[in-house]
Amino acid sequence: MSSKLFSLVTYFIVFSLLTVVDAALYVVTPLSGSTCRGGQPCTVTWLDNGQTPLLSAIGVTHVALYTGTLKLVQTLPPVDVSSTLSFTFTPNPAAGPNSDAYYLAFTSTEAKVNGSDYRAYSPWFRFLRQPPSFRNELNSRAKLAYHQSLLDRSVHDYSRNSVN
Repeated sequence: MSSKLFSLVTYFIVFSLLTVVDAALYVVTPLSGSTCRGGQPCTVTWLDNGQTPLLSAIGVTHVALYTGTLKLVQTLPPVDVSSTLSFTFTPNPAAGPNSDAYYLAFTSTEAKVNGSDYRAYSPWFRFLRQPPSFRNELNSRAKLAYHQSLLDRSVHDYSRNSVN
């Protein structure tokens, strides 16, 4: 009997958690595993998943880029999610280290859920500080191989090599 009770309680907890995180504002992009690069435009899109609160009730939201547990990285201009389904922002290249642990949070200025401001999150996505370039790619892969004796002045007396 206790096994059935445990299963029922577990089911109730999981169902409750799913209903809490099941947002009406469903972020479509950036996708989990996608990349936003510092200094380059990053497009954010969302849909209304039909659950309350609807986008029309959410209205104007404060949007920000976060990492970890709500560690603010960059604030973005407010967006009225009831009148548009996307916006583009340019991540600050100095916002933080390269990582797969970045996300956006939308906080409504109008809608409340259980007395708190309604909040929706994007999936985790990758942030790269600087856009890749050919020079950066070469610099990161190039390693000069040289013998230490070439740098040791005691091995070679360069003062005797003179041009007449």
